[in-house]
Amino acid sequence: MQKIIAAIWPILKNKYYVVMLAFVVWISFFDGNNVYEIYKFRVTYHQLQKERNFYLTETAKVNAEKQELFSNEKSLEKFARERYFMKRDDEDIYIFETVNKAE
Repeated sequence: MQKIIAAIWPILKNKYYVVMLAFVVWISFFDGNNVYEIYKFRVTYHQLQKERNFYLTETAKVNAEKQELFSNEKSLEKFARERYFMKRDDEDIYIFETVNKAE
């Protein structure tokens, strides 16, 4: 331990090293852009990038479905029948729902 202190003491006697060390400690821990804040910003940035990629792929899917729906009359009718239970005037539609025992 005495050897370590003896090796560090001349460095600590130099005022420039002490000021540099104090500056590095201040910037690393006490400044507004400290290490912890930078880490939080990076985590938030990566989370937002994941969300952005998710929404871009979902938008592409929706645009492809829209293009398919409006390009073909049969696909538009199929979509309306399946999603909104639309029917023609001379048809009857029966919807069967399953009831869960837990409810």
